[in-house]
Amino acid sequence: MTTSTTQDNDETSCDDPASVWPMLLAAGSALFVGYFVGRVSFAKDVREAMRRVEESAEAIEVSVRTL
Repeated sequence: MTTSTTQDNDETSCDDPASVWPMLLAAGSALFVGYFVGRVSFAKDVREAMRRVEESAEAIEVSVRTL
């Protein structure tokens, strides 16, 4: 009964720099999509808030603090 203690794992090697590019591309794509979705969602919320302010019958008071 012989047991091999040496494993040749060329498939799971992390030394290959080419294997990093797909991960970086996926991360960059995810960041771009998240940024774009966030911008669209934020703009929609701002437009809804502005519409509510414009349609409101109550007076709106705005104060700006300065030093």
